[in-house]
Amino acid sequence: MSAAAKVVKRGGAIVCAAECRDGLPSHGSYGQVLASRPSPEALLAMINAPDYSVPDRWQVQVQAQIQLKAQVFVKTRGLSLPTTGAFTLGIMLWLIYGLAIGDWPLIGSNAATLVLMAPVLALKLRYGQGELRSFSPKRRSRTAKKSYLPE
Repeated sequence: MSAAAKVVKRGGAIVCAAECRDGLPSHGSYGQVLASRPSPEALLAMINAPDYSVPDRWQVQVQAQIQLKAQVFVKTRGLSLPTTGAFTLGIMLWLIYGLAIGDWPLIGSNAATLVLMAPVLALKLRYGQGELRSFSPKRRSRTAKKSYLPE
């Protein structure tokens, strides 16, 4: 999320093509701190208070800063495994062809695409289907069916 937050426009959306099946970790205070305030602004105000000291607060601080900039969704259901697999295989075959004929633009473009698609395919194989879930403090998106945070 933090890498995507560097390139997303303010008010945009970050869609993670992976499912967080386990939700928030049961160890540490990340989930409790994240759910303790209704908005990213309130979380940052609490965290930045001089007398506030809780383990894992830096994780919540980073999450709140991302949430101020964009909405975050976790999704895998819309990525068809056969289509994602076939697309990735096609890119790999074009890369092999480019290597065979020594065509550097073909090699470069397909290598870059393969670097981006291989993790998506790996995550799809690992986690399968999933719903669109909002990852926002105490708020649900109109399009999200579930939130990771406790009610």
